[in-house]
Amino acid sequence: MTGQRIWLATGSAGLGAVLLALGPLVGVTGAAAPPGFTSWPLLALLSFLPVLLAIGLVRGNRPAAASALLVVLALAGLGRLLADLQLLVDPNLLSRPELLVATGVSQLHAGAGTWLLLAGHVLTIAAGVLAVDPAIERDTSREPRRGLVLLTLLPSVGALGLLFAPYTSDNPYLPGIGALGAPALVSVGSLVITVIVVVCAVVSASNRDAETSQGGLLGAGLVLLALCVPALASALLVPGLHPAAGPVVVLVAAALFLALGATVDHLPDPGLGAARLPAGRGLYVTAGVLGVLAGLLAWLGARLPQVELPATGPSPTPVPPDLSASAATPSTGSLVLAGALVAALACTQFAGAVANTCRPAFAVLCLLVPLAGIGVLDASAESITALNSLYRTSAQSGPGALVIWLAAFLAVAAAVVAAVAGAVERDEVGEQVETAPGAVPVAAVALAGLLAVLAFALPTVSAPDYQAPGLVTNVRLFAFSGLLLGVLTICAAAVLALRSRPARASALLLGAAGVAGLRALDYPFTASGVPGAGAGVGTWLALGCAFVLVLAVFAVRSGGLRSEHRDGLHAHGD
Repeated sequence: MTGQRIWLATGSAGLGAVLLALGPLVGVTGAAAPPGFTSWPLLALLSFLPVLLAIGLVRGNRPAAASALLVVLALAGLGRLLADLQLLVDPNLLSRPELLVATGVSQLHAGAGTWLLLAGHVLTIAAGVLAVDPAIERDTSREPRRGLVLLTLLPSVGALGLLFAPYTSDNPYLPGIGALGAPALVSVGSLVITVIVVVCAVVSASNRDAETSQGGLLGAGLVLLALCVPALASALLVPGLHPAAGPVVVLVAAALFLALGATVDHLPDPGLGAARLPAGRGLYVTAGVLGVLAGLLAWLGARLPQVELPATGPSPTPVPPDLSASAATPSTGSLVLAGALVAALACTQFAGAVANTCRPAFAVLCLLVPLAGIGVLDASAESITALNSLYRTSAQSGPGALVIWLAAFLAVAAAVVAAVAGAVERDEVGEQVETAPGAVPVAAVALAGLLAVLAFALPTVSAPDYQAPGLVTNVRLFAFSGLLLGVLTICAAAVLALRSRPARASALLLGAAGVAGLRALDYPFTASGVPGAGAGVGTWLALGCAFVLVLAVFAVRSGGLRSEHRDGLHAHGD
């Protein structure tokens, strides 16, 4: 029965909260490294708060809201479980003053509190599984609140603060590092939590059922609250630590999510409930504005330091001056070029008929910003890891990294809005397009896809004692995601071109060629910082991929791709 299952889920979450509260009290490393302050009352409160709210929602006859809240907690619990597994691998590398503070170089080991924490996360995840109950009644009669979705985007951007330094530090044993420089498990866990919070919030806000929207938004806010408050408390209470911007931004985002969740039933329909996406021209302008902002922020992020070394405070091993000077300047040429291209194409979205012609290429090339930005962030992460592990510094992400993340977010948003503009245009015209691709375009697209996979899998730079990150060898989290994004972008655009009218197909193929071209330019942008560098196989394969895609454009325009526009009155080829 619905009531029994939701109460069982709430009970599992409650038991998980008990274990999450006992873990810090018992000690994650026993007595070897106690917390930097008496943190267990605060952590207990943050653990029990979602459970108490879920109980209140169930008792208030809002089981769908409680279900959504527990599901968000469970999904975020996956990321928190990954991050806390670092306690089993090497607690010395963990910068969590609310759990432990190392006072020397002796190797720490996980204690009983670690196992209580991990068990608490498992029970929270189990609660989310139990909360998924199809028998819960949901009211799906209302229209999706698109205005609420737009409002949710603001705190979603703020959730990116989870990836940045939780504090600044003068203590070499408590480095103030964010996800970019953290150990792999912590880095992946932070990324998982950030993505889950953003996705769950947006999906919840767009849900037709008001209770589900409420529970999802409340859950997103509580997850952010549980992660930023301990960081802020540590910065204020632990000697040698100072507040940083990241947790403050996350706290504001949490407050916004909670406010939206608390008022979702009372938001005025004219302003939010019945808001409609701007049709046609409005979407083009929106995409253009987002693209211009993304391009400008990409340029700014490339100019600002991505890595910062502490201005004060001793480090056990002095950092060589040459390494200190270069640590904050990974190669950013590709990001500057990507930002310039996106900003230039974004301007076409303000120009009437030109906007419609350039829109497909613009949507594809918007992904150049996250593609190039991920490369810069990966280099920054490697610099931070090297500085903190070899020289025991407190190197952390600089302001450039935050700006790059924001630029990537806006670029993806611009691509999505541009794609929606195309869909709205087709719906308003009421057209149906039937394509019949010829053998030449199909062969060209297949060859381009193969070349794209090889171009992103093989290195673009060849040099002694240098191994570039790849899809198969020397796999690194950020670099792998960027390389995979490049491959998927080219392949998706090329395949979609075969199903589009010739003019749209040409724009898509040119956009994909631009992505391949940026991959080829990785060599000249990187070679200057690599002694004895030469062009790798990936460079030539990327050039070949771009060349084949351009040939496919000529094949499409010369009649290799025929389409019929059917609206009941006429049919033509473009």
